[in-house]
Amino acid sequence: MRRLTLDIDRISRLLPRGRIFPDELLSRHTSFGVGGRCSALVLPSDVDEIVSLVRHLTERENPFIVIGNGTNLLVSDKGYEGVVIKLADNLSLIEQRGEILFAQSGASLSELIDFAIEHTLSGLEKLAGIPGTVGGAAWMNAGAYGVFFGDRVTSLEVVSSSGEKLAIDNPKFSYRTGFEGKEGAIVTGVYLKLTPGDKKELASVASDILEKRRMNQPLDMRSAGCIFKNPPGDSAGRIIDWLGLKGKRVGGAQVSPVHANFIVNTGNATASDIYNLIKLVRSKVFEKTRIALSLEVVTVGKF
Repeated sequence: MRRLTLDIDRISRLLPRGRIFPDELLSRHTSFGVGGRCSALVLPSDVDEIVSLVRHLTERENPFIVIGNGTNLLVSDKGYEGVVIKLADNLSLIEQRGEILFAQSGASLSELIDFAIEHTLSGLEKLAGIPGTVGGAAWMNAGAYGVFFGDRVTSLEVVSSSGEKLAIDNPKFSYRTGFEGKEGAIVTGVYLKLTPGDKKELASVASDILEKRRMNQPLDMRSAGCIFKNPPGDSAGRIIDWLGLKGKRVGGAQVSPVHANFIVNTGNATASDIYNLIKLVRSKVFEKTRIALSLEVVTVGKF
């Protein structure tokens, strides 16, 4: 379906245990449930296969992107003319090394939090309920209730855009923008320094936060979590609510009546519906407040 020419046979040989899906519909891989097709979706089985694949695609100047579970993505209805490398349950090891936890990037953040609590390690429990993968949490520096994923990261294992395995020690993280030097890097593993805690207390904190999310977020509908980053000293959701935009719709997309910083797919939304609603909200906010809201969700493809 794409003009891009890929050597699928060659890629198959480079990934003997990986999986390849040519012309894959990306709506199957995003929490919004929207998005067109990509030239191919590839699930490598290990880091060596990622290295081989990246080197091949780079040498041939084939464009590619990396995704996790697609919980923070808005993919165009036109899809993506390139290769999508998916790191999810195909790269999901979690193990304890003293007070250090190591997790591969495809492990879910919720699994990592559960693992930490089970092993009486504190520091991640306030991130309970954030969807997505460990790699995504590092890439965006996921945070909630004053706690950020990057606060606990001591080192990252990455594959560079040229296909080299690298370690980034003591990475510097910023609010909702991930770590310095991330452009072109594929996170494959994360090391986190946690502290001893009480299992019952940690589980109670996580349970309370999950209940708050159930009460205050539209978890029963397709979304990509918070759409906008909070501006300094304020809340994007508060501003959008103040402007009376809760419930505003464009096609099948709606500003959630539950949480104003969520846009939900009411059942038949297209990516264009969601994107146009984002533009409308940003325009209204800027018109009334002169605040230019920055996107937290990542867009893929042409809109």
